[in-house]
Amino acid sequence: MTLRIGQLAKMSGRTQSAIRYYEAQGLLGDVERAQGRRDFPESAVETMRVIDVAQRAGFSLAEIRELLAEGSRASSTLARLATTKAGEVTAEIADLRARHRWLRLASGCECAELTECRLFVDPACASP
Repeated sequence: MTLRIGQLAKMSGRTQSAIRYYEAQGLLGDVERAQGRRDFPESAVETMRVIDVAQRAGFSLAEIRELLAEGSRASSTLARLATTKAGEVTAEIADLRARHRWLRLASGCECAELTECRLFVDPACASP
């Protein structure tokens, strides 16, 4: 059985334009056409679920394409990509903590001039 794009959109919770975009990006494999209409295999619902979860985990479409291309060998690719992504997230967390610290300090600022404010003058404070 095959699915029309509207059916796939409804089952996956994605818009038809998103599905067309994923198809154009090579994430949905070869899609059959009948009378100019796309016919997706039922497995496309699961592929859409993988795309959704991977995007929420922070993977780029290129990384997702790589993961999907591996098929049954995907676990080693997933482990490699996840390790890299976890390192990136750790760096982002450190950056967010520093920015949060700076914003907390800034929320209590009572300086008359920004040019005299230690948050903008003191190098220790200047780098959020």
